[in-house]
Amino acid sequence: HNRLVEGDLHRALFDTNGLVSIILYLSVLGGVYGIYTQGAYGVATAVISIGALLTLLGFKLIETQASPGERMLVAFIETFETLTGYTSNTLSFLRVAAFSLNHVALAIAVFTLADMLEGTGHWLMIIAGNLFILILEGAIVTIQALRLEYYEGFSRFFSGDGLEFKPLKLSGGGGG
Repeated sequence: HNRLVEGDLHRALFDTNGLVSIILYLSVLGGVYGIYTQGAYGVATAVISIGALLTLLGFKLIETQASPGERMLVAFIETFETLTGYTSNTLSFLRVAAFSLNHVALAIAVFTLADMLEGTGHWLMIIAGNLFILILEGAIVTIQALRLEYYEGFSRFFSGDGLEFKPLKLSGGGGG
């Protein structure tokens, strides 16, 4: 969308985060789903995946300004980087599952320690242990939020091309 607003139709369609890449990503997901449900990737899905991959590679070849050998090398590396980026970003959602397992393990440890104590010590361990869990998980979530905002956000939407950032604005001319 940002590339369309800028009037850069070629990059909106063919660049790493453009329409062709979305088609590639969705077709690969569809193929993996086909393997899971039907035991086969599917011919149509394979044709779409390969076509989108070759289109992305072709755009990188055309876009790169270098000698032919260097152009091919850069195009292959950038296309491979696009594939690994989509894979790693998809797998990074496993962090959510890891956070929940971490929470359960810490809670089990706190209650195990509390069960070893009697009376006031039991309740102090539960309170102190839960506070420790909250602080630790709060720090982890803060680090992840900062990483997502500064690394993922800036790498996706920021381009240092010297143009002033002008945010999108909602029009105030409602029809009702």
